[in-house]
Amino acid sequence: MQRPPIQEYADKPRDQAFTLIELLVVIAIIAILAALLLPALNSAKLQAKVTQCASNLHQYTVAVTTYSIDSHDQIMQMVNQWGGPYHHYMRTNNTLANGAVEWNIISIAPYVKGFDLADSNIFGINFCPEIDAGRMLRFIQRGNLPLFNCIELPYSYYGRVDLIPTYDLDGNAATDLTGKTLQSKQIIMSDALHWDASSAAYNYNHGYRGWTFAGNLPDGPVSPFQDPGPAPLIRGLNEAYGDGHVQWKDHNNFPDLKGMNNPNSYPYGAVKSGDGDTAYY
Repeated sequence: MQRPPIQEYADKPRDQAFTLIELLVVIAIIAILAALLLPALNSAKLQAKVTQCASNLHQYTVAVTTYSIDSHDQIMQMVNQWGGPYHHYMRTNNTLANGAVEWNIISIAPYVKGFDLADSNIFGINFCPEIDAGRMLRFIQRGNLPLFNCIELPYSYYGRVDLIPTYDLDGNAATDLTGKTLQSKQIIMSDALHWDASSAAYNYNHGYRGWTFAGNLPDGPVSPFQDPGPAPLIRGLNEAYGDGHVQWKDHNNFPDLKGMNNPNSYPYGAVKSGDGDTAYY
C-alpha cells in the first residue's frame, strides 16, 4: 500500500486557538494599561467639572454686571442673616428699604436661567457639577427657603463688602472683595469654602474626597462625606472677578488651611458671620 506523500502532513492546518498562558498575558497587559490610564481619565473628568463650574460663575458675573448697568451701577449686597453677612445665602426677594438691595432671586432672575420659584425649583448654573444637585435641592426646599426667605447655594457672593463691619473681615477682605463697583481685581463670586460652626464642619465643592456640605436630610447627611478638619481636604476653588474672568485657586495657594476651623485667630482673607460661621476665599 502506498504511503501518503509527506507534503500532505506538512500542509495540515494548525490549531489557531489561544493557549491559557497567552490569554493570561493579554489580560495582564490590559490590566496594566487600565491602571495607567484610569488616573489620567479621572483627572480629566475632574478638570472638566472644574471648567463647567468656572463657566457657571462667569455666567453669573455677566448677569451681575448686566443687572448693575440696568440699576444705575448699583450692586446687590451680601445677605445679612442672624447678625452677620452670609456669603452663600440668597434671598428669594429683596426685603430691604431705602433703595438697598440684598442678593436675591427676583432681582437677578431676568438675567440668568436657573430659577422656577413657582415650583420651588433651583437648577442649572446654581449647582457646581461636582455636587449632588438633587440632594442639595431637597435641602433647599426643606430648609431655609420656606423658613427664612433665603436659600443656601454652593457658590459665594461678595457684593458690597464695604458695608460689612471691619470686625467681620479678616486679612485683606476689604480690598480683595467687591465694594461699590465691579473691579477686575476684586472677587465678586466664588466656589463656597465655608466653616459651619454649628456643625463643626466645612462646606466646599472641589475636594479630594468629593464635595461636602454640613447639612442633613431625613434620610441622612446631604453629602456622603463630612469634613471636620482641622484643614479642609479641598483641591481648590474657582474665583470670579468683576470683569468676568475666573481663576482657579489651588489648595497650595491658601496660606493656612489648618487654621480655618479657628476663625477668631485666622489672619488671612475671610468674612465672618454673626454665629461663628466663616467664609474663606
